[in-house]
Amino acid sequence: MIEVPERFYVFVSGKNKGKVAELYMFDKYSFLVYMLYRLREEWSGKREKNFLHKHLEWLLRQGETRQTKMLCPQCGLRTVKFFSVRYCYERYDFSIGTEYTCCENNECINTLQGKAMEKIPEFMPFKFSNLLRFEKSDRPRVVRLFRQAFCLPERLRREEAFKFFLD
Repeated sequence: MIEVPERFYVFVSGKNKGKVAELYMFDKYSFLVYMLYRLREEWSGKREKNFLHKHLEWLLRQGETRQTKMLCPQCGLRTVKFFSVRYCYERYDFSIGTEYTCCENNECINTLQGKAMEKIPEFMPFKFSNLLRFEKSDRPRVVRLFRQAFCLPERLRREEAFKFFLD
C-alpha cells in the first residue's frame, strides 16, 4: 500500500532544486517517470524506498485516477472522460481542444467521431500517462486541455497542485 504524503515534494538537490514534483506533473511528466524508473533500478530490493521514491509512486498513480470537472460539450450532462486527437499527417500536426472531448456515452463518442471530417480521431482518457504519447514541443497544448478539463487555473500554485492530486 502506498502512503499518502502530507505535503508536496520539493527537490532538494541538482538542477531541479527548489522545484515541486506536483507542478512537474504538468510541465515535466517524462522527467518524473524517468526519476521513478532510475530510483527503482537503484533501490531494487537493496533497501527500503526513500521518501522521493514513495512520493513519485503515489503521485504518478494519482495522475491516472483524477476525475475531470468539465461537462461534455456533446451532451452537457456528464463530465468528460476522453479527448480526441485528430492527426493531420500532411502538416505533421494535430487538432485538440475542449470541443474534441466527450463523456463515455456512446452517442457522444459517435457524435464526436462524426465531426472528424474524414479523419479518424484517436480517443484517449484523461490520464497523465497519455502526455508521454506527445512530442515534448506538443505537450503544452495537451496540458492546457488537461487544465481546462480539470478546471484548474493556468498558473497553478504548489499547494493547489498537491491538493488536486490528493483529492
